[in-house]
Amino acid sequence: MKGLMKFFALMLCASLVFAACDKEKPNDDKTPEHETPVTPPDEKPEEKPDDNQEEKPEDKPNEDNVQDLVIPDILFEGYYYGDYYEVGNGNAGVNFIEGSLGVDEYDEYVGTGTIVCLDLNFALPDDPDHALIPAGTYVMDEAGTAESGTWGLDESYIIKVVDGEAVYDYAGFTDGTITITETESGYKYVLDLTIDGGDKLSMEYEGPAKLKNSTEEGKFSNLSSDVKVPGLTQASMFCLGDLMEDGQSETWAISIGDKHYDLLTDYGPGYSMLLYINLEPGMSAVPAGTYSEFIDVNYAESYEVNTLIGGISMWGMYMGCFYMCPALTEEAALCKGSVTIDVTDDVYTITGTLYDGFDNAVSFEYEGEVELMVYEEYAVRSASAGRGMISKNPFSLVRK
Repeated sequence: MKGLMKFFALMLCASLVFAACDKEKPNDDKTPEHETPVTPPDEKPEEKPDDNQEEKPEDKPNEDNVQDLVIPDILFEGYYYGDYYEVGNGNAGVNFIEGSLGVDEYDEYVGTGTIVCLDLNFALPDDPDHALIPAGTYVMDEAGTAESGTWGLDESYIIKVVDGEAVYDYAGFTDGTITITETESGYKYVLDLTIDGGDKLSMEYEGPAKLKNSTEEGKFSNLSSDVKVPGLTQASMFCLGDLMEDGQSETWAISIGDKHYDLLTDYGPGYSMLLYINLEPGMSAVPAGTYSEFIDVNYAESYEVNTLIGGISMWGMYMGCFYMCPALTEEAALCKGSVTIDVTDDVYTITGTLYDGFDNAVSFEYEGEVELMVYEEYAVRSASAGRGMISKNPFSLVRK
């Protein structure tokens, strides 16, 4: 636990906070907060429909061809908070993110983009890892009772920035509806809201709409089938140091992403893998080897050398082994399996099959250079949505 606390303390100290859709940080009665930074969507590749695919949208496995992945103009980001208001209903924070919006070292906006944050109440689901917001028309919770089928006033608002200038800066809503319907691609959200001051907001999103489990229960994976991660084309690594402060090991992170990934912000809307490996102190890079032993940082008394760290998240920060694909609204903490690393003339071959808590297999393969990154405290960060906007990793990165 000591290493875990130091890791998240480093994150809190080194990250720039951008508090869109921000609820209070959890106390003993509240739940953790998660978030994901945002980078500009790439130009859409041509869709290639699969006539043989018959799975339900939420159960659809990933295709092997990364060209089939379409990065939408509007990204959906949803967090399930359980019975947040303690009224017997489920609650989720849903964010619609458009454009490229960030903050600089002075906490000033940069870029152009829109973030719409919505607080939705619905019937309490049985499974926090696979919670979905039911179809229906959600009306304003004027009484503030968090009744099922309502959206909350206090936690719903819009940020809109054009060329670094705020048009709406956490502007609330005063009326309107949110209509959700099931479609072949997942869900369709139709927003018809009145912004404080009288302006109207009309927005539509259609696509995957899985939620991330942000309660204190479950296995923190919304996968329902095995995943073969396609198209990984770039990677980086950096050292987090001796998290346990016992001189036994140093923890290294390896990020592997597809063509949509940004190694400097350590985020992308497409496919990515995050690996945490404990190595002997003083290593200059992650060496070749097979890593198959996992530790649970909640209980580990030391971070033994040549072990992987099981995935864990807290308040929007990620530690350990994870699979992510924001465009598909997929995320999985990985807690067992094996990773093999080969190195020949600075070319890395990294292959592995890791498993989430439901025994869904996540297999991946990467071949190429792995850029060595170092810490830099101040850099432009991507803005995001979610309660408690803190970057995924503890610091901004620069190439060594």
